[in-house]
Amino acid sequence: MSYPDLKALLLGASGMVGSALRLRAARADLPLECLSRTPPARAQHEQQHWIVGDLFRDRIDFAGDCVLSAGPLDGLVAWLQRESPSTLRRVVALSSTSVHVKQHSDDADERALSARLRDAEAMLVAWCASRDVRWTILRPTLLYDDQFAGALGRIVSVARTLGAVALPSDARGLRQPVHVDDVARAMLAAIEQPQSANHAYDLPGGETLDYRNMVARVLAIAVPHARLLSLSPRVFALAGPVARRIPALAALKPEVLARMRDDLVFDAGAAARDLGHAPRRFPAVPVEASPG
Repeated sequence: MSYPDLKALLLGASGMVGSALRLRAARADLPLECLSRTPPARAQHEQQHWIVGDLFRDRIDFAGDCVLSAGPLDGLVAWLQRESPSTLRRVVALSSTSVHVKQHSDDADERALSARLRDAEAMLVAWCASRDVRWTILRPTLLYDDQFAGALGRIVSVARTLGAVALPSDARGLRQPVHVDDVARAMLAAIEQPQSANHAYDLPGGETLDYRNMVARVLAIAVPHARLLSLSPRVFALAGPVARRIPALAALKPEVLARMRDDLVFDAGAAARDLGHAPRRFPAVPVEASPG
């Protein structure tokens, strides 16, 4: 589909979802104003003009009718409240299923993240309602791209550094990782589908698999020489404080490790109905590969 009359601003244009959305927009002839805090690494499509700025503090003038936000949700809200663009009629913004998952975490930082997302969602809805702007909020699950960047990239980094990744034997919590291109497609679909206005959607991936299987597949594809070790939960818990002294493992707080056992599963029904969300399955292990 083409968008000859739509003028859109893409926030977070250099991030994982933003990069995927720029490619989709170029194929769909959707002109974009692209915003990020750093300039692009290489030349952009001729229909994509780049703006360097910080949503939290910089003046960013925009006279179009649509904002696609793939950056921080609280940054979007800060900019809207500060600049109040008068021509805006449509906002499609990313949040995260962390708004559900981390709400009751034992970790204060995780609870704060969940609260920040929840507050930003509420403020976005209130701002849009006061100005008759239609909004759609999308909450993807664990994001990945073809290089397994993001959270899965930390696993790849550990495997490349240490030659192995260790998991507790009961790391069987279910996951639904979603490819960034499927999220980008859903964002553009929200513009096209009027029924998506003023709704929030969870965006899981196309396959539900347990945590260990997910990590095994990532290693088999990205670091095939790395081993996947299985430790008893007791040994794994004792090793945790020591492992976190390694810089690459510093982010593995006890709450993060405990969630390996939790099922984080979300219903894609509403997104499938209103946005045509039909995400791909998680990459399969190559036939010749052995996951450790």
